[in-house]
Amino acid sequence: MAKKKQPDAEEPEDGTEPTTIVVPERPQLHLRDHPRAQFHIKRIRSLAAVVGFVLAALLSLQAGLPAEDVLIRALGVGIAARFVFWAGAVLVWRQLAAAEIEVARRKLLARLDEIEAEAAARRAGSEAPTQVA
Repeated sequence: MAKKKQPDAEEPEDGTEPTTIVVPERPQLHLRDHPRAQFHIKRIRSLAAVVGFVLAALLSLQAGLPAEDVLIRALGVGIAARFVFWAGAVLVWRQLAAAEIEVARRKLLARLDEIEAEAAARRAGSEAPTQVA
């Protein structure tokens, strides 16, 4: 099978194979890979559903609604609360994850600066003139 020529590949003049430069994409952040975020999002989502259900049921019972209406309203509020609080938790955790990455990046850069300073000090110490007695 013959190789297909890529339209953006440049033909070198020396007769070798064409080269294509591939720029790596920036890695994406996914909360599904963050174990603490997953735990908290699941907890908030489930608690919101239960609290929404119970609160709507209690308020509907106090209003004197029939049992069918109480259950329908409680289910609707529980489901709505689950989605609303899930979206809020995802928004918050995206910000927290980005902040965690920024803190780690700053710590890494600070450590890199320390290592470079130590290396420069060692070079300066080894390049100092020594007196021969």
